[in-house]
Amino acid sequence: MGGGQTQQPRQENPTITADRQQVTTLTVTYNKANVDYTDALKKFNDDFMKQPEYADAQKADDDATKALEAARNAVIERLKKDNPEYAAADKKWHAEQAKLSDMEKKAITSAQRQAQAKAINDVAIVVDKLEAEALSKDTAYQDAKKKLADANAVLKVEKDKMAEAAKADANLSNLKQAADTAKTNLTDAQKKFQTDSATLR
Repeated sequence: MGGGQTQQPRQENPTITADRQQVTTLTVTYNKANVDYTDALKKFNDDFMKQPEYADAQKADDDATKALEAARNAVIERLKKDNPEYAAADKKWHAEQAKLSDMEKKAITSAQRQAQAKAINDVAIVVDKLEAEALSKDTAYQDAKKKLADANAVLKVEKDKMAEAAKADANLSNLKQAADTAKTNLTDAQKKFQTDSATLR
């Protein structure tokens, strides 16, 4: 029997090997730079939000949100109690949802699932229409809705101030620049690695 030479594994092109190592190195650099910036920005924002003006605006917005939800719930409860059409539609909606849940536990076809979903949606349209009509006529709800809109506007002003302050912060700017530069370098290295891998053998 002839003793043929053992075929040596093909060696990777040194340029491709270097490209791969460069991508690995720059990935670590970018990840660290990105974490440094993200952590610093979070701390900056957390500190800014502790300022009285921001904290007061946030509390007012939270309170207004809760007040609106309470006003809405009150309207819905009255509908369930005083409006037979709504009570029936609401009961049917829950029944159709329960039916779908039972169907999902069994082997059902796509057509059956779609048909049941349509049945649920048809009832939901009635429920939503009756709710919208009642909410539009309820003074307490409309007042709460306006107060929330006003609170949102005040909070937005504070959020805009925070964003501007972050942009003006020298430390954050330097960290963001470092992260952006690291990302650009990584992207360039990845493109070079892809190109060299496709052209060099």
